[in-house]
Amino acid sequence: MFINYKMLNAMLVWSLLLLVISGCMYPAERKAENQVPHTAQIEAVASAIERYTSDRGVPPIRDFDADTPLYDRYVINFQELVSQYLERPPGNSFEAGGVFQYVITNPEEEPTVKLRDVRLSQTVRDVQMRLNMYLNEEDTYLPVDEMIENRYFTLDYEELGLRETPLVESPYTKQKLPLVVDAYGRVGIDYRPDLYQYLERYGDEGWEEADDLRTFLVEDSYFVPTHSYPYVYEEGEIKFKRE
Repeated sequence: MFINYKMLNAMLVWSLLLLVISGCMYPAERKAENQVPHTAQIEAVASAIERYTSDRGVPPIRDFDADTPLYDRYVINFQELVSQYLERPPGNSFEAGGVFQYVITNPEEEPTVKLRDVRLSQTVRDVQMRLNMYLNEEDTYLPVDEMIENRYFTLDYEELGLRETPLVESPYTKQKLPLVVDAYGRVGIDYRPDLYQYLERYGDEGWEEADDLRTFLVEDSYFVPTHSYPYVYEEGEIKFKRE
């Protein structure tokens, strides 16, 4: 039997090339997969939470500080769930290398599983760190650009040494959202553009009676508004709620 070594070598080279290409594509595809919410994964976690809560009386959440914003408080503790209630954390969870923290809303009444996009936190943390350093060094007032209302402000980013205005991508609409700071120097995300888009699409039924408009965003999506402040609807306008 005769063997065409040139053809064999070409086939081997092509096979190796395919392996290299596949090896390069898989992490990219896996990364993209870990940045997308999946209904099946959320439902699996919700089922595990329900069984855990039924057995233990309380949902499995991490410890949090008293001043932790409402929608950042109840992060699910997967260490309490894995093995007995859940095989492993979802692939898109932060614990598994994804970009979402799984959180609970309404923990005392009706625990509901939602997602918190941790990519937004990096921008908020960076600006908060710069602001804290500025206040420690200057020992002066907040470097605000203008007051929005009810003691919420936009920041003077040039004063903080930033050349560009930091923005984050909304998990609801994908539009870019600005940051704000309250009178206590806590940096957060301004979700009013998302709320106005919701208002345009669905109308304002129930808005004037609502204690916090963020509930409309949460009920209509997989996500919670991380690093957010409460809003109310007054005289046809969306405003930060007075403390």
